[in-house]
Amino acid sequence: MIKKITKKVAFLSDIHLPFEQTKLLNKTIEILKYEKPDIIVLGGDIIDFYTVSNWLIDKTSIQITQELNRIQEFLSNLRKAFPKKKMIYIEGNHEERLYKYVLKRADTFAPLLNYNLSVPSLLKLEKFKIFYINEPFKIGKLYYLHGHEKKTTGQVVHIALTLLRWLNRSFICGHFHKFQYFPQKEIDGNMKSGFVNGCLFDINKMPTPYEKINLQQYGFSIVYYFDDY
Repeated sequence: MIKKITKKVAFLSDIHLPFEQTKLLNKTIEILKYEKPDIIVLGGDIIDFYTVSNWLIDKTSIQITQELNRIQEFLSNLRKAFPKKKMIYIEGNHEERLYKYVLKRADTFAPLLNYNLSVPSLLKLEKFKIFYINEPFKIGKLYYLHGHEKKTTGQVVHIALTLLRWLNRSFICGHFHKFQYFPQKEIDGNMKSGFVNGCLFDINKMPTPYEKINLQQYGFSIVYYFDDY
C-alpha cells in the first residue's frame, strides 16, 4: 500500500547572504513552487554577518547595511512567492555573530539586543511573518536545528552519526555545508536517522573566503511526512 504524503517541509540553510549562489537559489525557489511545501524552514546562517565576524578578514569592501538590505530583499521575495506558507527561521552561528560582537565590543548597547538591535528586528521578520527560533524544535518525530549546537573540534568524520548519537533522536540540520545521512535501527524495530543538509552560498564571493579550497556541497532538502510519522 502506497502511503499518502500528509505534509511537506522544505529545509534551506547556509545561504550566507549576500554571498549566495544566485542561480542555485533561484532554481531552489522554482523547485519549491513546484513542490508546494506546507512549511519552509530557514535553517540558520541565512545571513552571513560578515562585517561583524571575529576572524581576520577584509571588511573594507562590504558594509553591514548591504548585508541587511540583501536579506530583507530575499525574505520579501520569498514571502511574495509563498504568501500563505508558514515560515520558520532557525538561529545559526552566523546570526549569533551580531550578539557576540555587541557583547564583546559595544556592551553599552547590549540591552538593545532585546529590541531594535535584535536579529529578528534587523531582518524585519515580523513584517514578513516569519517565526524566529533559537533552539531545536520538532515537527512530527523529526527535530530541526542549525547544527552548531554541539561543540566539536577539528574535522568531524561522520557528522550525521556524531549528532545522532548526541541527540538520540531523528534530526535534520545544516551548518556543515555538506550532505550526510545515517540511519540507525533499534532492537525494537524503530528507526532513527540523522540528515545533514548542504548549502546555497558561493564561497568565492567572499572578500576573504573561509577556505582556500571549495569543498561545499550545494542544495536543500524536502521532508515528506506520512500518516504514521
